[in-house]
Amino acid sequence: MNKQNLLLIENNPADVMLTELALDANHLPYQLTTVNSGNDGLDYIYKRGKYQHVKTYPDLVLLDLNMPGIHGKDFLKIVRQDVNLPKIPIIILTTSTSDKEKQECLQLGANSFLIKSMDFEEFVVDIGTLGVFFNSTVLPYLTR
Repeated sequence: MNKQNLLLIENNPADVMLTELALDANHLPYQLTTVNSGNDGLDYIYKRGKYQHVKTYPDLVLLDLNMPGIHGKDFLKIVRQDVNLPKIPIIILTTSTSDKEKQECLQLGANSFLIKSMDFEEFVVDIGTLGVFFNSTVLPYLTR
């Protein structure tokens, strides 16, 4: 099975490690790239600066909201308003439980909003469910 390119935009090293562990625990076929700010996320997407060597767009973006520099919602707005970018699935991965924030993100073009569980086992299950959904439902639709 080909590995999909997953971009994780997350500034908390502990959350990065937990996400990596959850992906590994679920044996999901991803090549993970991690950046720690919204600015670096934009540089990666636009293949500029230290990411000018990047050859393809990510197949999926997991985006934290509260980061230094460009906030996750601003990242989402910039990417979704750019008609020159492909429609990359973006899933918000956050600790926020605000319904208002969730609705804002969905209106800005997020494909989903996943609240990070504080329980590791539950987080592993959530990431596994996300991976299965993406690989069985989203990816086939995008590659048609």
